[in-house]
Amino acid sequence: MTEIGTWVLQGAPLRSAEHLPAVRDFAPVLVAIWKAVYFSLFATLGVFVLMLAAVVLPGLWGHAALAVNGGSMGDSLTSGSVAIARWVEPEDVQVGYVIVMNVDGQTRPKIHRVVSLDEENGQIIVQTKGDANETADPGYQILNGPVAVHTYTIPLLGYAIDFVRTPAGWLFLIALPAALVSLMTLRDLWFGDEKTSRAAARRS
Repeated sequence: MTEIGTWVLQGAPLRSAEHLPAVRDFAPVLVAIWKAVYFSLFATLGVFVLMLAAVVLPGLWGHAALAVNGGSMGDSLTSGSVAIARWVEPEDVQVGYVIVMNVDGQTRPKIHRVVSLDEENGQIIVQTKGDANETADPGYQILNGPVAVHTYTIPLLGYAIDFVRTPAGWLFLIALPAALVSLMTLRDLWFGDEKTSRAAARRS
């Protein structure tokens, strides 16, 4: 029979209590794990904030953002990128411009290049074509009101935007800040006393 403190145990002798590993011995490992998870989540949140800023901020300067889906524009506008467009009047549109159009029966706007342009009864009529398509789009488009003309492209950002639009994406954006707050709370619970002791030691 072996007695350790107030505990009496049957069997082989056990190591004394002072030799049992303390949680504090694992503190450096816990800190390293916490920092890795925290900064990974923080970096992910930062990427999403920058992503949203890249889409929202152009609107403050009279631009529009459109996520590109499909490969009809080839290397000019790859699928998954975001096209940033500026607004111009129909009479300022020229052949060769890449414009954004709303097409009847389609939920997403189409962004194709103007290959021909005509004016009839004061209206600008254009025909468009995807750079990767062999033939022009069927029919003609009448440009009514301001037209969004492509100016520059942000690669890959469209994939993230499409993800945010899904229920899983919204849940992720809500859960990410909550996870960061939880990690900060756990940090204070786990290491708060140690931080306070070190601060008191420095003051003394």
